[in-house]
Amino acid sequence: MPGHIARKRFGQHFLVDEAVIEAIVDAIDPRPGQAIVEIGPGPGAMTMPLLARIGALTVIELDRDLAARLRRHGGLQVVEADVLTVDFKALLSKAKSAKPDVVYMISYVKEAALLVQQAKEMSLKPKIFAGAAAGFTLPEFRNLAGDAAENVFSVTLWTPQVPYPGAREYYSNYMKKFGSETEYHGAEAYASLYVVADALKRAKELSPKGVRDALAKTNMMTAFGPVKFSAYDKKTQQNSLPTYLVQWQKGALETVWPQIVASKAYIYNE
Repeated sequence: MPGHIARKRFGQHFLVDEAVIEAIVDAIDPRPGQAIVEIGPGPGAMTMPLLARIGALTVIELDRDLAARLRRHGGLQVVEADVLTVDFKALLSKAKSAKPDVVYMISYVKEAALLVQQAKEMSLKPKIFAGAAAGFTLPEFRNLAGDAAENVFSVTLWTPQVPYPGAREYYSNYMKKFGSETEYHGAEAYASLYVVADALKRAKELSPKGVRDALAKTNMMTAFGPVKFSAYDKKTQQNSLPTYLVQWQKGALETVWPQIVASKAYIYNE
């Protein structure tokens, strides 16, 4: 946004790539009449395309300057607040009245915990409660949400049960050294070091081009899974991995699908 300087204390990082914005909005597939809340809209990079499709949108923004600018746009209900202080019960009440079989949320960890806690308080009990965007799979989610996390589904690219050599060993060694759980961010970073070391060994010259060319030819197995970069659609240098369905059961994040790597059977409300 012209004239606005990102504020470090708010952890502001603004999305500007129009292709990425378009892909995200297309994936959301917003439709008129849907109740959508955007948390941390910032300059409105995703807000405006969403608003154009559905005509009305609620946004929650902590930065008072950005909130003031967003209020200039018709169709926006702007809540100027820390999302952790916001009461989502009005929105959740709409969901409950629809008697859904499935509730699917996209959120990061703190908001995810808040949403499931408020849903539990309202006795919103769909057959499947699922969440995405990493927040629902982190140990912090369980710690913050408490028993409200029980039976919540999510997806991830990695768990200690994945059938990759070194995955379980990495998890066990991490637990032994640090005394706390790790998850896919840690496993991905761990595997990345092996990928970089492999590329450096194969590079014909230690220059940006030499290393880049070596990385492009990577074809190896890691504790995070196979690494081989390819191009598809409009994307380049992508490493595609299978996704695993997980569920919080008795305080532990269990892999429940596919069955070949499942640590527990999935649970849903009848």
